[in-house]
Amino acid sequence: MGNLTTLINDSVSEGLPLQLKHIFRTTVAKKSKERLPLQKNESKVDVILRQPTIDKEARKSLVNCIFNIELSYHLDTITAFTAVEIFGRFLSAQVISGKEEAMYASVVAVHISSKYHETGLFRRPVLSELLECVTRGSPDLNGLNCRLGMAMEDRILNALDMEIDVPSVHTFLIRFYKAAKIWPDTKTTLMASFYAKLGIWDYDLKMTYPTEKLAAAALYAACVLTHNIRMWRDTYRSHTVFKDTELWKCTKRMMELHLVGLGGHESCCSWIIKNMILISQLPKKLHTSSVR
Repeated sequence: MGNLTTLINDSVSEGLPLQLKHIFRTTVAKKSKERLPLQKNESKVDVILRQPTIDKEARKSLVNCIFNIELSYHLDTITAFTAVEIFGRFLSAQVISGKEEAMYASVVAVHISSKYHETGLFRRPVLSELLECVTRGSPDLNGLNCRLGMAMEDRILNALDMEIDVPSVHTFLIRFYKAAKIWPDTKTTLMASFYAKLGIWDYDLKMTYPTEKLAAAALYAACVLTHNIRMWRDTYRSHTVFKDTELWKCTKRMMELHLVGLGGHESCCSWIIKNMILISQLPKKLHTSSVR
């Protein structure tokens, strides 16, 4: 039986790139061993306490990098959300030795997510291009940066046991849309996605509320700000299983992140600015007092 398993594994890995062969065989070999004590959801474990070199502001900057890459390469929204989850789960599983290594991890998380979600051949960014965010455009002598990036990719995939796609805030948003059998207008989906990003960008929000509640709060805020509160009360409220009063505190915090100093960050985040330009057709004044 053991020889048959080895034969099957060798036949499956045949034709794969050298790096994927190594990852495949390493993963198969680990199946008989004890699995890593991995947290599938970052909110279940305080990664800031586990990482001596990463604080809340450092994590915020790393998530900024992920969202900026999404906009720069015109990636799907789900790619960015999955990348943030991959990055967070990796931080909960292993200790990062420095800020540069953390930057490599965040960029490689986008690379892994894009290979999983981006189906268009020409839309998928190349690892060497993404690593320019780390090297800041400096030449890659002897391909050292690419080798470091590939090593980080191997490290992340092994730490996650090849479990790439886990439910994210974006996943729950799509499920809410499908459950209601009503796909909202473009403005509502854009606003909901924007507030969902704010929910996982802010570490306190992500730690305080479960994923499904962040998604419901983002959708609630979008319905309010696009003057579509009737759709929320008639349709989405019953499918999200959350009352307005349960979401108010989380929704209010998301609005504050949007309105007050771009989330309290001294340097304006370009992804927030670009998203605000995309929703510039919405009312300029967003009155949080209108939410009940």
